[in-house]
Amino acid sequence: MAKARRDGTHGCLLRELEETGFRELLGKLKQTHELYSRFGTWAEVIGFMHGRPADDPLNDEVLRPILAAHARDGDARWRHVLMAIFWPGLVSLQGRLRKMERSGTDCAQDVDVMFLEVVLRLDLEKRSERLLQFILNTTYREIYKEYQRRHKRMGREIPTDPDLVIAMVGSYEIDLAELLDRREREEREIARYEELARHGVISLADMHLLVETRVRGLSVGEYARRTGQSYETLRKRRQRAEKAISRL
Repeated sequence: MAKARRDGTHGCLLRELEETGFRELLGKLKQTHELYSRFGTWAEVIGFMHGRPADDPLNDEVLRPILAAHARDGDARWRHVLMAIFWPGLVSLQGRLRKMERSGTDCAQDVDVMFLEVVLRLDLEKRSERLLQFILNTTYREIYKEYQRRHKRMGREIPTDPDLVIAMVGSYEIDLAELLDRREREEREIARYEELARHGVISLADMHLLVETRVRGLSVGEYARRTGQSYETLRKRRQRAEKAISRL
């Protein structure tokens, strides 16, 4: 699972789910849960989830057996499956946290760790409905509280009111299909910049600058602060790199 997250692509997660061990897990669910009889692969399960509204009751019918099995045996492979299912929503949470957090914190790692903690703590006897929203919202809320504690120790404040954030997340309907499409578009853009760097059209430094400011949404000023470089130098470098790409 760690390798898949480092690669940063949903496709890598799905490829690992094609391995024999994961197919055996799916076979167990097919024997005991009627809904799973329609799925031949984990990719079909995940596609089914990503194509539905966040509040569709069928989401619970898919998630509940996985969460129950994980609670029984603690098999780490269930966590890999859950990471693949929740992946677009987790990417969305990372983006929100990056906008809030200006210190260069590794939001992606924080989201992954807190997500797994929420899954481990989940009690299906107390919470068995609206599982998708509950898990994502709890993950976000707990990270927000942790960031509040960090900022307090540093004498800083998070600029967004916590009650407003929690209310916003609670009312936010996550469109997993749309998030997945967006993430795949980002991956294609990153791959394009990497290819240009390999062919010497732009430098590696230019590639990182373009990825962070054109794909991931940082401003040039914010990128300058995070990397300790001059804003004006980075602004001109980006202009030159984009001109080189345009000429090509």
